[in-house]
Amino acid sequence: MHILEPHRYDRVRPLLAGLDDHLAVAAILDGAAPGQIYVDDPDHPTAAFTWTRHRFFLAGSPENASFNEAIRRLFAEVIYPQAPAWGLEMFELKHTPEGWAGVIPGVILRDQDPILAQRHYYVFRELKHDWRTLLPQGYRLASIDADLLAQRHIRHLDDLKEELCSERPSVEDFLAQSFGIAALYGDELAGWCTSEYNSGDCCEVGIGTLAPHQRRGVATALGSAFVERAQTQGVLRIGWHCWANNAPSIATALKLGYQLAAEYTTYIAWFAEADNLTVNGNEHLHRGEYALAMSWYRRAIERGIAHKWTWWAAARAAAALGESDAALAHLGQAINLGFDDLERIKASPQLMSLHETEGWKALVRRLEGEQDC
Repeated sequence: MHILEPHRYDRVRPLLAGLDDHLAVAAILDGAAPGQIYVDDPDHPTAAFTWTRHRFFLAGSPENASFNEAIRRLFAEVIYPQAPAWGLEMFELKHTPEGWAGVIPGVILRDQDPILAQRHYYVFRELKHDWRTLLPQGYRLASIDADLLAQRHIRHLDDLKEELCSERPSVEDFLAQSFGIAALYGDELAGWCTSEYNSGDCCEVGIGTLAPHQRRGVATALGSAFVERAQTQGVLRIGWHCWANNAPSIATALKLGYQLAAEYTTYIAWFAEADNLTVNGNEHLHRGEYALAMSWYRRAIERGIAHKWTWWAAARAAAALGESDAALAHLGQAINLGFDDLERIKASPQLMSLHETEGWKALVRRLEGEQDC
């Protein structure tokens, strides 16, 4: 496996053509985003592994065993050990063509327990709203620039700065290469909409609304204002990626004038083993596959790495399996570790069967007493 030097990127463009819907790849090739490209042969590449922060891409032939093994070692010996220092919690690995689907879980990520997830890609077609008529009363929009970020009295700006660095190496780099709109409510940040992976006349969009301001129309106003700004800056194509099960994101995209352009699969994994085991379990828990979910949580518990979210999920799975004593024990451990969302605990459908038990009543009294204090 070889790192391809930037002056030779043209040699790998044909291999990466199948990833045109992912501007991260185009931004790397154009030098607009930091990243690395690994190939099997720098002169005549037939397989490529492209990487920028938490986004990874495979393209070309999946049949080169030595190349695939080299990527596995790169993950195991470099990426995973360094991820905490790089500030990375999880990653996505996308691929083209379909032949990689057997190689990724079986070879490249065989020790990482990846999850196969479904994604949607939308492309903006027609502006449907004037953001000025959509912005809820009391809110205002502002450009994301140095002046805004310097206003220390605005609460939650650190959340925005963290978002700006999710795709760019620094806030300064974002301000130089990208653009965005923030929603403010008084002296509080309410949400943002930013450009990502700007390359030529194209960009992708990142959008978020903080919890107290959700379901008020803020995201729609932000998204409409963002499109208006993008068009004034000569952006002709805007892409929107989201999870296939993220109904609110899909609804917002469609409302703003985006249309579904592609559906694809991606592999995801969390670098922290406890997180990854828990998320794998959650995938089965959400599908009602409680025994399978419990097997994932048990792995974390047996290894001594379960955190409060693992115990909380394990309590629900155990209760759904009729294991009341285990469910109460797991719930108690989650509470011991700081899980104190009483409303969420009471509302869990899996835990309803425990409500008449003395163990449940004792745990609820404990939490109510702690909240009163």
